[in-house]
Amino acid sequence: TRCLDIKARKIMKLNENFLHVILIVLIALIVLQKSQNGQISAETTLLQKAADGDVQAQLAVAHNFEKGIGVEKNAAQAVHWYQQAAEQGNAKGEFMYGWALAYGFGVNANQTEGLKWMQRAAEKDYPDATVFTAWAYLKGEGTAQNYEKAAYWYLKAEQHGLKDAYSPLAWMFMSGEGVPKDEKRAYELYKKGAELGDPNAQFNLGIAYDGGTGVERNIPQALYWYRKAARQGDQDAQKRIEEIEMYNIQ
Repeated sequence: TRCLDIKARKIMKLNENFLHVILIVLIALIVLQKSQNGQISAETTLLQKAADGDVQAQLAVAHNFEKGIGVEKNAAQAVHWYQQAAEQGNAKGEFMYGWALAYGFGVNANQTEGLKWMQRAAEKDYPDATVFTAWAYLKGEGTAQNYEKAAYWYLKAEQHGLKDAYSPLAWMFMSGEGVPKDEKRAYELYKKGAELGDPNAQFNLGIAYDGGTGVERNIPQALYWYRKAARQGDQDAQKRIEEIEMYNIQ
């Protein structure tokens, strides 16, 4: 089976190289035809640069295919060009290619391979890659669950001020998973996330004020943050508001 796997990989690589050659030939034919008619477009020029190995052009072409800018949306083409940039060591390319693999965007999902590429970008301190790498270790997606590694990457993401880092990291400090238990630090993190509009952080900040965890108990403040979360559709927050009001909890 190992030999078959190696052969399969070689075939896949050959197919990939063959498709890349065909793409370059097609671009060349388009350029030739349009140059004869005096109609070379900016998109065609960008594609040619990307095919020639220009990393910034590869990222731009990938983005255009991803968003449908100047071309029809094409997830597979977007992933192809992000992969080209990734293989040249570009952090954004590594993250986007890894994200596509992890979540099955334009390619068959492969969480293990996706995490490998996202972590490469995270190691270059690419902000979004830090939070997605942290999430993978927190949930055990594409790897064994590892709270210490999750905390390491969430702390990196916190340094970038990423909203999605605060709630998970706060939970880790609140529960003592992957980091020493610190309720005050958890409260501070929930507060940062809540102020940035994260409904999960808003709900948990309400809980902190409700129970006096990491901060002095304050029911009016708890209600304030519960209501913020409820307005964003948090049913647990709405339920707690009703309980406080029904039983006149002070």
